[in-house]
Amino acid sequence: MKIMLSGVGNRDAFAIDPNTQESSLGPLLTVAQEIKPDILIMFPTRKQLNDQLSYTEDRCDAIEAELKKMLPKIAVRKVPLDLSDPTDHHDILTQLIPKINEIKNYYSQSQPDYYIGISSATPQIQASFLLLVSSQRINARLYQARDPHYVQAGQERVREIDVQFIEEENQINRSKIFYSKYYFSSAADEMTNIALSTRKLERSKLAEIYSDLLSAYHYIDLYQHERALESLYKVEKNLQRLRIIALLAIVKEQRVIVEQIIQFDDKEGFENLCDLYHNACRRFEMGQYIECLSRFKRIYEGCWYYIAREELKIQPNRKLEDQRGVDWVFRALKRNRGNLNLYEIAELYEHKFGKKRLSPGLEDKLNSLAKKRNYTINNHGMRSVNHEDARQAIKLLKELLMKVFPTKNIDQYPFSSSKLEEAGNIIFQNI
Repeated sequence: MKIMLSGVGNRDAFAIDPNTQESSLGPLLTVAQEIKPDILIMFPTRKQLNDQLSYTEDRCDAIEAELKKMLPKIAVRKVPLDLSDPTDHHDILTQLIPKINEIKNYYSQSQPDYYIGISSATPQIQASFLLLVSSQRINARLYQARDPHYVQAGQERVREIDVQFIEEENQINRSKIFYSKYYFSSAADEMTNIALSTRKLERSKLAEIYSDLLSAYHYIDLYQHERALESLYKVEKNLQRLRIIALLAIVKEQRVIVEQIIQFDDKEGFENLCDLYHNACRRFEMGQYIECLSRFKRIYEGCWYYIAREELKIQPNRKLEDQRGVDWVFRALKRNRGNLNLYEIAELYEHKFGKKRLSPGLEDKLNSLAKKRNYTINNHGMRSVNHEDARQAIKLLKELLMKVFPTKNIDQYPFSSSKLEEAGNIIFQNI
C-alpha cells in the first residue's frame, strides 16, 4: 500500500502562470499523478482568527475532486495544522511530529510505503518534512514537482530526492564528533551504519574498515589488547589492499606497540606505562577525573617497579625472604616480610646509590597526590576528584616518565592525542 503525505500550498490544486494566466496542475496533484498512491494525507494550514493570515484548508476539496478523476479508488484524508505562523520551524515540527506518529501507528499493520511531496506549502513546511525523513522520524521517499518553467523538453517534471546522502553526512559528522571526544565505540557504531546503508560501494568498504579501526581504539581504552590486536591486523591488511598509505603507516606503528604491550605481560615497561599515561590524558579530556587519578597511582607504582627490576635488579613482586641472595636488599628491609611498595623501593635506591632517583621536589608532589588519592572513592575514602587534582596528575605523570625514560619521546607515542588526531583527519577526509 502506498501512502502519500503532502502539505497544501497556494499553487494547489492548480497553478496559474502570472504571465500567460494559463492553468496547470499544482505540485501536489503533479506528484500524486506520478506516484499513484492508495491514500493521500494532506496537511493544510487551518484558518486562524486573524483573517489576514494565509491558510490552505479551503483548497482541499478541489484537490480531492480533481484527484478522484485521476485515481477513482484513492482515499483522501485531511490533517489540518493549527499554525499562527506557517514559517516557524519549531511550531511546524511540534505539530507535525505527533501527527506523523499517529499516522504511522494507525497504518502499522498494513506496512505501507510512504511517499512525501515536498513542493507544496511554505518552504518551512517543506523543509520540516525533509528534516523528519533525514532524522528517520519516518521512513519515506521524497518527491519534488519541478516548476514547469525550468523543465526542458524530454525532462521529467517529478523527481525523487535522494536524502540518503544527507543522513550519511549526519552519520559521518556524528562519528567525527564522537571520535574527537574519544567515544570510540559510538564513533565505530556510526561507521557501521554507514557501511550498511550507503549506496556507494567505495564508501561502504571504507566505513567497514574504519569501524574496525575505531573498535580497536575502543578495545585499547578498555585494556583488551588482544581484541585490539585482532582488529588492527584486519585493518592493516585492508589498508594495504586499498593502498591508503598515510593511515597504514600509523596503524602499523600502533599494531607493533600493542604487540609489545602484550609481550610485556605483567611487567612494567615504557610502552605499557606510556600507554596508560595517554589513556589517563584521554580520561582527563573526557572529564573522568576519578579514572585519571586511578591511572596516576598505577603509573607511579609501575615506574618504581620498573626501576626496581631494571636498575636495582630486584623483583618488587617477590617477598624479601625469597631474595636473601641480595644482601644489601635484605639488610635494608629485613624488618619487612611483605612485598615491596614504591616508598621502600625509593629507600632501597637511595641506600644503594647514595642519592635519590627522583628529585625531592617531584617526589614530594607525587607522594602528596598519591596520599590525597587514598582518601577518594577509588581507594579508601569517599572524597570526589576535582579538575585541579586530575590536571596535576597528568602534569606530574609526564614529568615522572621523562625522568624514568629520558631517551623516549612521550608525545610521539602511537596512541597519543596528536597521533589519534592525525589518524582521524585521514579517516574523515577519506570517508
